[in-house]
Amino acid sequence: MKFGDKGLEVNAFDFQGKTQGSSSICHKRGVVELAAYNESDSFWEYWRFLNTKEKKIILKKYLFIISLEEGIEPHFTLRVIEKLVQHGCRVHCHAFISQSLKIFFDKKYPNNRFTTCQLSDNFHFGLGEGGVLASFKREGDINNPLTWSYTKSLSNDRKYRMKFFSFRHQPQRDLVWMWLRDNNLLDQPNNLFNKRPNDISVKANFFGFNENYLNHRLYSSLPKLDDKWLNSFYTHHPSQDFDVTNNTLQDNKLYEAHLDTYFDILAETVPPFDKHHWDVVKNQTSLSKRTLFPLLCRNAFHIYPKNAPLENLLKHLGFKLFFQSDADFLNNSTRKFYMTDEVQSKLEHNQTLVMNSIIRNWWF
Repeated sequence: MKFGDKGLEVNAFDFQGKTQGSSSICHKRGVVELAAYNESDSFWEYWRFLNTKEKKIILKKYLFIISLEEGIEPHFTLRVIEKLVQHGCRVHCHAFISQSLKIFFDKKYPNNRFTTCQLSDNFHFGLGEGGVLASFKREGDINNPLTWSYTKSLSNDRKYRMKFFSFRHQPQRDLVWMWLRDNNLLDQPNNLFNKRPNDISVKANFFGFNENYLNHRLYSSLPKLDDKWLNSFYTHHPSQDFDVTNNTLQDNKLYEAHLDTYFDILAETVPPFDKHHWDVVKNQTSLSKRTLFPLLCRNAFHIYPKNAPLENLLKHLGFKLFFQSDADFLNNSTRKFYMTDEVQSKLEHNQTLVMNSIIRNWWF
């Protein structure tokens, strides 16, 4: 696709800074860095006063780097990205949703110049605070190369049947709790569930407002939420006594929980909005540690609620799914099923694929 195809007007990028902010524009390096949430409207204010010739130079020659926050930014952000891609601009996105956007853009705008982060960058943990030397000193830190044990991940002797946590409350995760309630799974002793009252203080965006709840009502065909019950229901497992806002502790506990569990219920960060009027929003999904942990720790996972973009993304990347339906999961989430040759083969395949995708693959 050549620059300027589709007859897109340059002035279509006059967003007036209403919903988008920016970090900076560097003419020396030819880079524009945009952020979904930023009180500064510096770039858009700057952009508005450029003439058409100057705008064309930036759109044609500069690299646009988009910083997103787990798919909880305004949907208008995705329209901005799509307009840049449609115009033939060089755009790089380092966010959990970037891989799903790449699939969408490659299909709609062949030969585009949109690039994404690597799969390994979707892990919160990497070298950890202070780099690799500091991580060696933190006993029990998952960032510590000595903490991860490939041998432990191969164990088929696990404590719990299934796991589900919702430290950050989202509508799709609330639906999981309702589903577990309706299927009489909440009180079974061999499950690892956690939903604490204080977790709701972990807000979904920097302004303390979770836009996804409003969007769920407007753009999703999924069931309505039982708000009265959800606001009163909490469950706590003793293994999860820690400060959830501490990312290091959260990753450590999550890592341990996955290694202790056979089955994981997967509800990613970005809810499915299948009724949205913009296709780019309909096709977005995230691929975060919520997906990568069960792959790495050999959990047989089930995606709930229905999330077609996530299923498509995982298949596109070569991962194998385990269940055909909700009933299939409920009927077969047993150790006997977990130990079948077919499931063990899929677990091995998924783990190998994700480990080969991680640059910092010094775990043993």
